[in-house]
Amino acid sequence: MRQRAPELLRETLWGCSAVALRLARLHASLGDLFPIRPERLGELDEERLNAVDAFCKRFEQLAIMLGEIVFRSLAVIGQEDTEPRSRRDLRALMARYGVLDDPETFAEVLDARHPLAHVYPFDAERQAAILNEAYELTPLLLDIFDRTLAFVGHQGWVDTTGLQPIGYGTPRS
Repeated sequence: MRQRAPELLRETLWGCSAVALRLARLHASLGDLFPIRPERLGELDEERLNAVDAFCKRFEQLAIMLGEIVFRSLAVIGQEDTEPRSRRDLRALMARYGVLDDPETFAEVLDARHPLAHVYPFDAERQAAILNEAYELTPLLLDIFDRTLAFVGHQGWVDTTGLQPIGYGTPRS
């Protein structure tokens, strides 16, 4: 992976950028639904249901692309991969790099991603809770993408020409 890491990182950042932009647009367009109540789920028309499904998919995609490909590529390029790293180790490294303020915040994003990707319950109460959590964490996830992009650009590890931050994330003091 070491030789291909810069190329993989650049390709994945381009993919993340497209997904993040779509996620930000969906987050904004679905704002009137959230926080969503369980009974409201059954009242959504087909167009809104499709938008909610697309939101779920984009949240899931961005979280996994950052956590599994981008963060691992950064560890390799930064020569921090002396041995296979756990997700916890990668989050700690990203905090050290300044991409994450707190490694556990990205763990929350991954925890919210898991039921979207693997267990989408038919129980309206659980479904609403899962959707509300992902919706609430979306600005944080988009901010992590922006911070990752800024870090990579600052380090100069790959050419980020043409990649733009989303500018939708959580403000920092």
